[in-house]
Amino acid sequence: MSLFTSELVFANKLQSLREAFENPVRKEYQAILEELKQKKPDRAALAQRYVRAKERDYFQHELGEQVRTHLLKSPGTKSPGAKSK
Repeated sequence: MSLFTSELVFANKLQSLREAFENPVRKEYQAILEELKQKKPDRAALAQRYVRAKERDYFQHELGEQVRTHLLKSPGTKSPGAKSK
């Protein structure tokens, strides 16, 4: 095995390892975002789930910041750029 080949194998294993950590956290963030879209989400429970997911988010997935932003908004606050009726 050449040095180049071993570097590729090592890089692939690192990517697989990263995905093994990221996938469950990403799925949890997606689930939280979906529940936040509900009519009356339980923000306290979702915030606790976010904190637990964040503790396992070793690679700072971008969805984590989106969840945080949504959780910090007041329940009646519209997102920036949303058109009023």
